[in-house]
Amino acid sequence: MSQRARHSGRGFTGSPYTRNRGNREALSVHQDTRPRRIRPNGRGFTNRPNTRNRGNLEDLSVHQFPRPQGIRQNAGTQGIFTPKRHLSNMIVSLLQPLSIVEDAGFQAFVDAIKQPGTLIPKETFSIRKDLLRMYNKTRQKVEQSLALAHDIVLAAELWVARAEESYLTVTCHVIDREWNLNSYVLETTKVLGEDTSVDIVKQLLGIANDWGIKEKIHTVVTNIDGSMREEISRNGWTHIPCFAHTLNLVFKDTLMEDPVLEEMLRKCQKIVRFFHNDIEAEKKLKEAQLQQQLPHHGLIQSVGDGWFSCFHMLKRLAEQYMAINTVLSQRQEFDLCLNGSDITKASSAVAALQPFKDVTEEMLQRCKDISNNQQYYLLSNSIPLVEELQTKISKEQRGNDVANHLAKQCKIHFGDLKKSQRLVLTTALDPRFKNLILNVNDSESANHFLTKLLKDLKAISSPLIVSSDVPNLVQLLKQYSEHSSIPEKENPLAWWRFEGSVKFKDLSRVALRNLGVVSTAIPLDRAFHETDKMFYSRRSCLEPENINIILFLNSNYTP
Repeated sequence: MSQRARHSGRGFTGSPYTRNRGNREALSVHQDTRPRRIRPNGRGFTNRPNTRNRGNLEDLSVHQFPRPQGIRQNAGTQGIFTPKRHLSNMIVSLLQPLSIVEDAGFQAFVDAIKQPGTLIPKETFSIRKDLLRMYNKTRQKVEQSLALAHDIVLAAELWVARAEESYLTVTCHVIDREWNLNSYVLETTKVLGEDTSVDIVKQLLGIANDWGIKEKIHTVVTNIDGSMREEISRNGWTHIPCFAHTLNLVFKDTLMEDPVLEEMLRKCQKIVRFFHNDIEAEKKLKEAQLQQQLPHHGLIQSVGDGWFSCFHMLKRLAEQYMAINTVLSQRQEFDLCLNGSDITKASSAVAALQPFKDVTEEMLQRCKDISNNQQYYLLSNSIPLVEELQTKISKEQRGNDVANHLAKQCKIHFGDLKKSQRLVLTTALDPRFKNLILNVNDSESANHFLTKLLKDLKAISSPLIVSSDVPNLVQLLKQYSEHSSIPEKENPLAWWRFEGSVKFKDLSRVALRNLGVVSTAIPLDRAFHETDKMFYSRRSCLEPENINIILFLNSNYTP
């Protein structure tokens, strides 16, 4: 079996890959004669057995792993390979998580092969041929949907696969005639050139032209740094930075401003790595938890410098530091022991980042309240959301240096959102938040609202602009501003469909154009949920020639 190096987000290594290890007490692997895959984990390449995803097994003993060419059974092993054992063997040999058995797609596949006469392809060619048929059929449906749309929003996610190859996944968002927000992944392509804003915008233009939607696009949301705003504006589009990415930038710049916090964070990452790579130490940690009556929780490793995973790592370490120090002292790893300053700093960071956690959980909940299928947060939520975030952080600032740094960086990266014409108009057209713009004594916001509204009315050739019917426009805005707002948990798109489009018909076309703008370049459950790790890991393992087709179908295909 050829050796394959994979990227795990922590550097290229190959010693035992031990994430998601569950509660297993002991692992015994005997007579493993397979050519082992080399996997990265941050400590260099080794050939030791892989121990990922150990679930809740108390004592697992795996004997005589099968060779790739098939399973050989002798007289002493007849009857061992039951369907359950075949499944366990597949999980071990292909390094699959135990959760694969709960996956709906896997269960559907198992049900399908139970049918008499079912033949399973043994060559990749036939599978790829079938995927291409699925792709072409699904693309036709997406093209038909986009042909009916007047206004389209693009979202561009820049991400890095194994071997440090950069890819761009482009998604579009449209509101259909029934005022439902639909999202489609259009294309995933390898970034050509130097990953500059100029190169990326060129690829966006190419994708837009290929799909025939360039003239319908008015806004692009990206998680890309640099001069994206200027390059996108040159093409007549409006640039919106990804909210999730901005939160990460706030945290990264906080680390740069607070070297003590960064040093403590690196130490914590080393501690988690130590326990994840030493089964005996982890066993002793569980014993210490039991003796000290602490929750039986495993340690969490952060991925990079993203605030989300760092928050969860620090929160767990602050909970378990007594048991951790007990084991580290027994193993004479005194340099890794958490001292009083470390605990104080970690606790301060957790308290300062808690508003981030609260706000993002609120985003997820609001999406669920609106629709179980909605995966993106509307941009119209941004002004009240950021105001809430800044208010919560300010309450933590007294005696908390981390909170002070976060508050400063939030002001730098978010700025005064009410000075953005796009944000002011979008917020005003959301019947939940319109009073934040229309019914306040803020002449600057009112001017931004009117300026952007007139631009959009002109862009859609509204009769109010074509006929210069200013009195009617003023009366319409007065009626809309005086109309009662709706609760935050209600769906603004549904309100415009059933009520707003009837009472404020001339405004509804502008609302249709603006309320389709989303706040993140990726779905919320990947931005602020543990499931993102699994998705990113699997995505990075796809063959380059299949990445576009599989990610397209993963988002758009329905059986």
